[in-house]
Amino acid sequence: MLSGKKKVITIVSLCAAVAVAGVGLMGMAAPGGGGPGGGGPGDGPGMEQASQKTVVETQAPAQGDIAVTGSYVGTVEPGQQVTIYPKANGEVTEANFKVGDTVEAGDVLFTLDSTSLQLDIRQAQANLANAQARAQLSLESAQTDLSNYAGNAEDGLNSSLLQAEASVKTAENSLQQANTDYRTARDNYNEYLYGDWTGDVSDTQRESLRNAKSNAELKVESAQLSLENAKASLEAVKKQVEEQTVSAETSVKSAELGTDFSADQISIQKLQNTLSDYTVTSPISGVVEQCNIDVYDTASSQQAAYVISNKDMVTVSFSVAESALSTLEPGGSVTLEKDGATCEGTISEVSDMVEASSGLYTVKATVENAPFELRTGSAVKLYVETQKVESAILIPIDAVYFDNGTPYVYTFSDNTAHKVVVETGISDAENYEIKSGLSLSDEVIVTWSASLYEGAEVYLPGTAPEEGEKSIESGEESGDEAAPPAEGEEPA
Repeated sequence: MLSGKKKVITIVSLCAAVAVAGVGLMGMAAPGGGGPGGGGPGDGPGMEQASQKTVVETQAPAQGDIAVTGSYVGTVEPGQQVTIYPKANGEVTEANFKVGDTVEAGDVLFTLDSTSLQLDIRQAQANLANAQARAQLSLESAQTDLSNYAGNAEDGLNSSLLQAEASVKTAENSLQQANTDYRTARDNYNEYLYGDWTGDVSDTQRESLRNAKSNAELKVESAQLSLENAKASLEAVKKQVEEQTVSAETSVKSAELGTDFSADQISIQKLQNTLSDYTVTSPISGVVEQCNIDVYDTASSQQAAYVISNKDMVTVSFSVAESALSTLEPGGSVTLEKDGATCEGTISEVSDMVEASSGLYTVKATVENAPFELRTGSAVKLYVETQKVESAILIPIDAVYFDNGTPYVYTFSDNTAHKVVVETGISDAENYEIKSGLSLSDEVIVTWSASLYEGAEVYLPGTAPEEGEKSIESGEESGDEAAPPAEGEEPA
């Protein structure tokens, strides 16, 4: 019977042989490292795992934001671009800018020959001045006539009216005298007929008295007729004066209308506005992209003269899949990269209409005062957050293993590894989002080891028992190394 020490040596030697075989088997069967797509540790203990003390590091899940950044290629477009067509046709007398020049809003780009138009304007202005002078004279003359008619009538200075009024007065006096004469002749005759006459009266006297009365009656009738005629003439003259006054007032109004030259003034203003078309200015500040005219060329309103782009702000257009639309909205940020340099931009437009040819959606971003040149039509890289989760549970990406596509992790508790199936979300270069399976209080093993499996004995750094503290079989402490059997001695 062998001694206790010999038993220990024999068992250690056997375990060493088994361990060597176990290492070979694990080299063939154990999967690769952790992380997405990588193999995990074994599902059960092997020979080596039975004899090793596995030391692991742990980390509690963190809570924070995680985002997925997509990479795209965009096309540079000017944020503001104008194509300038002259409104007038003519010979170019001055061209001040060429391609590549920087212009400010209001700068004169070019001018056209306006000599003929300026002569037309001066001729129209002269014609207007002459017409205005003639109209003013006509108005003053009409106003004078009106004043004369109205004033003379009111002041009693109208000769026709005075004559008519005098004729009426004369007729009234004549009628009065005729009535007096008639009364005398009538009285004489009546007295002859009915009065107390003495002496004889001859037939001649009687006839004379009768004729005197008849003549007096005829004079009264004639005087009455003359008065009526005189009054009728006076009314006719008054009516004529009124008509002449109305005519004079009409002449004044007509003359006043003749002083309205607004239509002519508008025509001149149009010519002057057209004159401004012969001096072409830049509507924006920017860089001249195209220049199609030069001095002595004939400019046409049908041909673009200049193309000017505002390079202080550019637009970059790029296309994304429908799955990225939910996180893209105006005001969001993008990062541009060109030749190793980067700058920030802002999403300005997200199209909700798919492009039939590509099945993608167009997104536009604006970039102001880029630190590098962005040429119109050139390509540039963009980086945009296409997915984002806030306040997510996060663990390092290398702590996640996969078994036939099912993600899982190992947690640490009481020096024991536990396999936990989890539901993952999005990931970035460092972390995975964990949707379910873990809490913030869990301790996740973040050290990869082929010795990990459900129930594996694991230790934190500095807590594993030192080698040789316990024997594998009896648990007795032994600091002696195993020795080979003595010559001629058989193993137990």
